[in-house]
Amino acid sequence: MKKKIWHILSNRWFSAITAYALNACKAFEFYEQDSIITPLAGSPAHTKATELGLKCLPIKNFSLLSTPKFLKIYKEVNPDIIIVYGGPEEFLARIFTQKHLFRFRGYPLEKRLRVSQFFSRHIHYICPNNEIAADLHSSGHKHVSCIPLGIDSTLYSKTSTTPYQREQQPELVIFGRFDPIKGHIQFLKIFSQLLQKWDSEKIKPYNRPLLHIVGLEANLKKAELEAEALRLHLKPNVDYKITCELIPTPQKLLSRACLGVVSSLGSEYICRVAQEFLMCGTPLFVSGVGGLEDVLYENFGVSYKNFSEHETVDLLQTSLVKSITEEEGKRNERAQTAQKIFSLETMGKSLMNITHRST
Repeated sequence: MKKKIWHILSNRWFSAITAYALNACKAFEFYEQDSIITPLAGSPAHTKATELGLKCLPIKNFSLLSTPKFLKIYKEVNPDIIIVYGGPEEFLARIFTQKHLFRFRGYPLEKRLRVSQFFSRHIHYICPNNEIAADLHSSGHKHVSCIPLGIDSTLYSKTSTTPYQREQQPELVIFGRFDPIKGHIQFLKIFSQLLQKWDSEKIKPYNRPLLHIVGLEANLKKAELEAEALRLHLKPNVDYKITCELIPTPQKLLSRACLGVVSSLGSEYICRVAQEFLMCGTPLFVSGVGGLEDVLYENFGVSYKNFSEHETVDLLQTSLVKSITEEEGKRNERAQTAQKIFSLETMGKSLMNITHRST
């Protein structure tokens, strides 16, 4: 049965939660449901929703002063199901209805919010991984569904790549915004130690690896990464390279990477980049924070969570050599499995199961 699903999103920036909301809209539409999104007017979510051709009814702010406008949109949409993605929109939505209301939670509850959550215990929570689900259950929430982010396979799928050749450098790729929380600086040190080990042990017949850092400047500048690389005696375009620009076809970059690195020091509860690497068939080397270990199905990669620096370097060497010698068929198999687990179709099916069952 076709239903109207109203997605309400107050995010001011293009975060992983924003990506989840937009992909949830597309996942419902995969099953021919009517998704309508109300983002913050002028926000990246507003721009992206328009680009995607989603039905979009923006609002200028999510304060109580916007209640009349919010009510007008509510009456225009006349939704069967409401999904909110943050606190301000949950508060406004509860003024009008508590029926068929769902709340996406993309990070664990702060301790100071646990008492206030008493009044939200009737809401059905959607979360992207088991850690957040366990956190919600421990806070007394009974209605919790774990639904990983769905990735659009038309944007992220394995492209045809030639097997690794001995004259090539095996390339490790870190993909995403430049930010201290993403662990670029710390991983540069790990990588410099890997090169020292690689040279001293003469790991033949494989060439020395190259670290490729790709993304846009956020709270960390390209110059800061270059300064750290210089301090570690890493040579640009020999040991590492930095691409500071938007990549028009990221699936080509991710598909040809020998190893996908997610070195984050915190957050990573939605794990968008990790899933994108896997959809392209590339194995992972991850820090294990947040929900990263949830995506490590069989042969999907390894985590260095709680490893010493020395152990991390050893594990990185082992993982890289394994990836270099991996047959193309294994990469194809990984991509196909990831497509089944992390597709928009799978996300949509899970969302349909919980939302349509309750209406």
